[in-house]
Amino acid sequence: DTSSGEEVQYITPEGPRQTALVEPVPMGHKVAVSDIGTGQPVIKYAQPIGTASRPIRAGCHVHDHNVESAVQGVTDDD
Repeated sequence: DTSSGEEVQYITPEGPRQTALVEPVPMGHKVAVSDIGTGQPVIKYAQPIGTASRPIRAGCHVHDHNVESAVQGVTDDD
């Protein structure tokens, strides 16, 4: 788990980066590394995982409270 104000580090093809958290984020959850506008795709490992249901600022927790999943409606039978 992380606290507001902590720096998280991550690696991009261009090299290492870091982002300051603006709110607590539980361990294993996603963090926006750039601003994402409402309706824009949310990308993880170069793949869209959903659409922002409201603006998400860099450093914010990314979860079901601000993302509509790209896999909604999929069942075990699909």
